[in-house]
Amino acid sequence: MLTELSTYLNVYIITADTYGNVRKQCKDLPVIIETFCRGNATIYKKEFIEKLGYKSTIAVGNGLNDVEMLKKAALSIAVIGDEGCASQAIVNSHITCKSIKDVFDMILKKK
Repeated sequence: MLTELSTYLNVYIITADTYGNVRKQCKDLPVIIETFCRGNATIYKKEFIEKLGYKSTIAVGNGLNDVEMLKKAALSIAVIGDEGCASQAIVNSHITCKSIKDVFDMILKKK
């Protein structure tokens, strides 16, 4: 699904890469990986989306450190998933989905 999405959009993976395996996990995917040092992920993600031009971005997240990014995006989507979702991420998103697959399906269905 990421391959299909990447034909229409620039897809960024923004992560602290806590386990050091994001590049290996995404090596065959047409995505742009942005990593940052541990620290204030909230500020980094917010500044990153501002740099991209938040008026034309879709942000997807589920954690407290995603809230400021979700507030800025033109379209923000909270994903509950198996690990759950911070309530503030839900409150500050336009849409809430139960899985990342649902997010990709929704974006790919252009109507």
